[in-house]
Amino acid sequence: MSTYSFESFTALEGAPATIRDASGQSCSATVVEVTKLHDSEDADAVQFSVVWRAPADANFGQGLCEVTAGGETLTLFLVPVGQEKDGLLLEAVFA
Repeated sequence: MSTYSFESFTALEGAPATIRDASGQSCSATVVEVTKLHDSEDADAVQFSVVWRAPADANFGQGLCEVTAGGETLTLFLVPVGQEKDGLLLEAVFA
């Protein structure tokens, strides 16, 4: 997953993850959606987004977070994009 590819995140859809923000707050989360944003002629330049669902009581603002999933820890810029009854949705965009 260290290549940040669409395929590597697609393989994690439905998988558990842990998200930790800069203040040290952490929670469990699940990869709920991996979406291509634009098709590109360059196969290595796929633009995509990844959405995680954290618990409904999670209190994350936008910013850099450590995301651990699939045995790796990545530093990603996450943005809260919605609150559902099942949890808080956080998104990272790869362009």
